[in-house]
Amino acid sequence: MSHRGTSRPSAAAMGAIGCDCVLLCPFHHQIVIHRWGWTLVVNPDGTTSAWNRNKTKVLHSHGPPPRAG
Repeated sequence: MSHRGTSRPSAAAMGAIGCDCVLLCPFHHQIVIHRWGWTLVVNPDGTTSAWNRNKTKVLHSHGPPPRAG
């Protein structure tokens, strides 16, 4: 996961260009990603997958909630 800067694009801009980033709290960003070496990816279906440095632990999120309507 790369650092994309500190400003956040508007919702309209994200919808127009897509967004492959996630908002993490300081613990998960600094400790889990940088210190512990985990990798986090956003999958095409909106779910996330994460694995530790030696890929002995792999985690998958559930899908996004259904759209209202």
